[in-house]
Amino acid sequence: MRRGYILPNLAAIAVIVLTVSLGNWQMNRAAHKEQLQAVRDAADRSGPQHLGFSPADAGITAGQLVLIRGRFVAPDTVLIDNRTHNGISGVHVVTALRIENPGSDQPGKLIPVLRGWIARDPADRGRLPEPVTPGGVVEVEGRVEGELAKAMELGSDSAAGPLWQNFDYARFEQRIGEPVMRLVLRQDTLRGAPDDALVREWPVPGDGVARHHGYAFQWYSLAALVAGLWAWFLLKAGRRRREEGRG
Repeated sequence: MRRGYILPNLAAIAVIVLTVSLGNWQMNRAAHKEQLQAVRDAADRSGPQHLGFSPADAGITAGQLVLIRGRFVAPDTVLIDNRTHNGISGVHVVTALRIENPGSDQPGKLIPVLRGWIARDPADRGRLPEPVTPGGVVEVEGRVEGELAKAMELGSDSAAGPLWQNFDYARFEQRIGEPVMRLVLRQDTLRGAPDDALVREWPVPGDGVARHHGYAFQWYSLAALVAGLWAWFLLKAGRRRREEGRG
């Protein structure tokens, strides 16, 4: 390979590798969303599974639809900041629910519940929303999540304040003073209590699959275009060398 061709060849290879990798990443994202949607669809067909105090409930996995009976631990509610709904800035409300443990002297397990979204005061960012937490025994139906989506953190949170940038299990346990299940219940409906005015319009896992496929097609097309131009360049360079050799 002539020295003058080294840089164009390396550049072409780098672009092809990069674009194919980005296309593969988009396809993997689409496959992951399709898998989550399949779990959701299966859960919808089977209906909500009751999540009680039994250790057997540890088999619950992300995406499953469950129904839990318990009491909210209102004083330790946290607000997850920088969450938007229809372009409006607000927070997600997370409160621990103590699962009912009838017939036992042991307290029920605690599970974090992502209860919904509420807007922040646009005129006073220092004023935090005060969501209403139902008292007494309630039944919460929703989907189980292993982790909540995380946003980029801008600075550090107040050590003891309820406003957090992202949810963290260990920190939530420190705030409550008790262990919590390593699952989050994303609430869909609430039974046995008045409406709490929180917005619960959660994204559907399958949304965006077609968009990921479209992006992947664009990256693969760009890789094919660069590969074609590279091949054309090599053929043209080879023809020129042959002509120079005959001359």
